Amino acid sequence: MIKEWLAALLKLVRVQNLLIIAATQFFVRLFVINPVFFSYKIEHSLSSFEFILFVAATLCIAAAGYIINDYFDIDIDRINKPQKMVIGKYFSRREAFRLHIIFNIAGAALGIYCAWLAGNIRLGFIFIIAAGLLWFYAKTFKKVFLLGNIIVSIVTALTILVTAYFENWLFLNTDLLTLAANREVMQPVFAYALFAFMTTLIREIVKDAEDMEGDRQFGSKSLPIVLGMKWTKGAIAALCLVLIAMLFVAQSHFFKEEQFVKISYILIALQLPAVVMLFNLIPASSKEDFAKLSEWMKIIMLLGVASMAVFHYIN
Repeated sequence: MIKEWLAALLKLVRVQNLLIIAATQFFVRLFVINPVFFSYKIEHSLSSFEFILFVAATLCIAAAGYIINDYFDIDIDRINKPQKMVIGKYFSRREAFRLHIIFNIAGAALGIYCAWLAGNIRLGFIFIIAAGLLWFYAKTFKKVFLLGNIIVSIVTALTILVTAYFENWLFLNTDLLTLAANREVMQPVFAYALFAFMTTLIREIVKDAEDMEGDRQFGSKSLPIVLGMKWTKGAIAALCLVLIAMLFVAQSHFFKEEQFVKISYILIALQLPAVVMLFNLIPASSKEDFAKLSEWMKIIMLLGVASMAVFHYIN
């Protein structure tokens, strides 16, 4: 009984997605921030254990967001993905709402505590704001044209940015050493955050195309419903081309430094899969087609996260 309950809970909070979020934040610290801090002999604002608490805070807020999304989408999910439903099958709506509150309180409390440890209590409000955004996304913004997609993309990018912003020392001092370290950390962090924003935005629109049938019956104003499938596919294609162009800018930067292995990784692991997605997008018409495209974009996102480790060991 306990094992079944735990399995249902892990499904409800999207444990696979939570693991990706955790891996992303650990990779930012290990492979983007750590090398710079070691080079400049800078101490972290959070110890290793405290950083684990910080990641736990992020995961709690994300888990609460997934729960409240399913809570408000229970009727839509009966149409779009009845086989994946957890609320109503393993948890009542009241139980799900309580879990949402528990995870949000835990996430906010841990986030504020870590902000205090880092020396800037105001950073803790990021977790409260993220929790609020995810609530309003699930309740209202998700049905507003493009707004829901953009909010989820911003929150995803925020998981990367906040990892760097909790290194409070980088933003307190204005001496040349600090400014140099700040630049070396924040440039790749902003690049990865932008990548996370773009790939999430593409995937969210693809998922809207996948869930179009159920969304239409419950008054959603998603891109496919408002503009139709033809324009939606055009928007996805345009965003994919923008993503490929952004990656080309990164390649041009690495070309100046003669880092050809990095250029090759971006080409093979990110740009070519994006091109493959474009070719598969053209004939896509069914729910299953868009489900495959969503998984394909998820792979691109994972390969983007993995590039942090690859680039570190190449250096």
